[in-house]
Amino acid sequence: MSEIPQSNLKSTFAQLSVSPAPAWLLSSSLLATNVIKPSIQTQLQYSNYSNTPSMVSKLLFKPRQPISPYPNTMTTLLFGSFIGLGGFMCYDNDPINGAGVISAWSSLYCLITARNAIWSWKLYPKLLVAGAGLNSVIYGGKFFGFY
Repeated sequence: MSEIPQSNLKSTFAQLSVSPAPAWLLSSSLLATNVIKPSIQTQLQYSNYSNTPSMVSKLLFKPRQPISPYPNTMTTLLFGSFIGLGGFMCYDNDPINGAGVISAWSSLYCLITARNAIWSWKLYPKLLVAGAGLNSVIYGGKFFGFY
């Protein structure tokens, strides 16, 4: 397998950092989360601790409140709209400020939702956190002048 040269990777990130496409992809994924995520009752029905054999294990392993691995509605609307706004700023020929907005909000999304996403068995929340982290790297490099 051939390695990607450092300058080639840097030029690819530099091209992506002036494009609104990665930001709009993450923004649309966040906004689509509200449509595709199952209800909390469905998540509890198919969870691994709903069919435990004894009362002791039910008390030990069942949380007091159900914790969803998916981000809640307010989180997805807030972060999706601000990341989309940063993408529009890049589209409207203001790539430095747009990159700063996208990098900041993507980093905050990673900090807020990473714990629930990593410790769940669901793939979609992990992909959202990975996409937000990638956006932070791409646009943060543009904002801080690395490329």
